[in-house]
Formats: sequence, structure tokens, C-alpha cells
Amino acid sequence: RRLGRLDSVFKDTHRIRESQIIQEELDRIVVLVVPEPAFGEEDAVKLIKNLRKYMGDLFRFEVRKVDRIDRTEAGKHRSVVSRLTGKP
Repeated sequence: RRLGRLDSVFKDTHRIRESQIIQEELDRIVVLVVPEPAFGEEDAVKLIKNLRKYMGDLFRFEVRKVDRIDRTEAGKHRSVVSRLTGKP
């Protein structure tokens, strides 16, 4: 199924500078996070809890800390990316 806006999953997660949600497989979501210095395990747990609340228990979730998130050739930030066959 298609989901609407996902910005609500970041509620109460104020230690994140930037993020990107990637659907790697039908049942696997990876969230790239450019963290603030105070970002910790409790923030990742809260984010996964919010994702489960919004998207359900059918997915496996992983939060990955990164230094930066790649931009498109036009310099745009893609907040959601699908890596499923035939999807952008």
C-alpha cells in the first residue's frame, strides 16, 4: 500500500539534522540519519517505535547514522526513496 507523508514519524526526535527513509525490500526500511551530537540509542529506538506505529509490524526497520545524505543531480534532497524494482 502507498503511505502518505512520513514526517510524523520524526515527532519527538529533535536530535536529527537530516534524514532519508529508504525502502530496500518489500519488508525492510532503512532510515539514514545525519545526527546532532546528542543523538543516542534512545533516539533511534523512539524513531523505530514511531515508524512501527505509523507503518505497522510488517517491516524490519534499521536506523543508520551517516555524515551526509546524497542529493540528486539537481541538488535536491529526496526524503523517501524506493529501491524496489521498477520504482524511483
